Amino acid sequence: MRILLVACFTGNYMIPAFWDMGKILERLAERVYILAPVWAETEVKSGRVINQKLRMIFSPRITSSFVCGRILRYLEHELQTFYHLYRLRKDIDAILSFQSISVLAILLCRLIRRRSVIYIGGNPRETLFKGHSVFLKPLAFFTLLLWRISIGLATEVVAISPSPLHNFGIKNKIHYAYARLLDEKFRITKPFEKRRNIVGYVGRLEDEKGILELVSAFPLMRQKTSVDFLIVGNGSLLEPIKGLLGKKEELLSNVTITGWVSNVPDYLNKMKLLVLPSKTEGLPSVILESMACGTPVLATHVGDIPCVIKDGFNGFVLESTKPTYISEKIIELLGRPELLSEIAENASTWVRENFSFEQIVSQWRLIFCELNKLNDSQEFDD
Repeated sequence: MRILLVACFTGNYMIPAFWDMGKILERLAERVYILAPVWAETEVKSGRVINQKLRMIFSPRITSSFVCGRILRYLEHELQTFYHLYRLRKDIDAILSFQSISVLAILLCRLIRRRSVIYIGGNPRETLFKGHSVFLKPLAFFTLLLWRISIGLATEVVAISPSPLHNFGIKNKIHYAYARLLDEKFRITKPFEKRRNIVGYVGRLEDEKGILELVSAFPLMRQKTSVDFLIVGNGSLLEPIKGLLGKKEELLSNVTITGWVSNVPDYLNKMKLLVLPSKTEGLPSVILESMACGTPVLATHVGDIPCVIKDGFNGFVLESTKPTYISEKIIELLGRPELLSEIAENASTWVRENFSFEQIVSQWRLIFCELNKLNDSQEFDD
């Protein structure tokens, strides 16, 4: 089977799972065409993988926070995807749209009788309607409508769990598989018992990630226990975070903000606890990466996080994003080092057993075997 893999619409950031999907397809398909922005550095290099660049004209010049800019960038992404699919229509058997609304491309697949698969890594409705301004609600409703159209037109839908599909009324054509691969750099390099009391956060510094609430909890923790804080990432809230910290001068020497880094495993191996107080999520890669590094995770019960984090076994659930609750929960866990050490060991073992390369490839192999059968029979749904 020859497949066109379409990049998710993420602005100027490519999630690691997209490139992992390329590696999975490279093992399963006769040929893979990867459709990603021209600025994205290719991470899948193989004779069977051909990179087709999305040469955006407007996107690099438009800020993602501007509503009209978002719409223009989405339309440009749709048209570019449609163009490449039409150009390659004789060279592919299926299109895999990775966490991306691709209405025009999927409609074209229908017309030219090609299979179309949508991979959903989180709950679109939850992502759109939680943690956003009321002024963006009309855009969120329209975006959800586009998701419904894309999913309705697609031949098959793949998700991590049933939770993202509840709002779409899908009763068939559903498959479940992961798309995140953990390479060998995510491993334990510093024994848990030798780590200092460092609480960390890794990810985008945006409101939906709950980072402001976490930072607001820092001074409450420092009043009751000796702990340092590590923030790895960047985003639109960087300056507001620095402003919050500036108001508590006694915190400045205990908080490190690194910005984006390439050696994330080194930082995960410094932490006693990773905290993700997200208001909305899919399945954050950093949870799996942290577990592989033997670092316990404290995360909110949103998106597909409950599919991975089993409270008290391989991680901890954060029931509220209020700073006082975050503070109390972290202090409680830091006061139980034996429990943290046990969870760290359980997490590392669990993620290795459930996210091996061969295991995930086998999940996708079953999906594409079914697609091949459908292609052979040419039984397309009306």
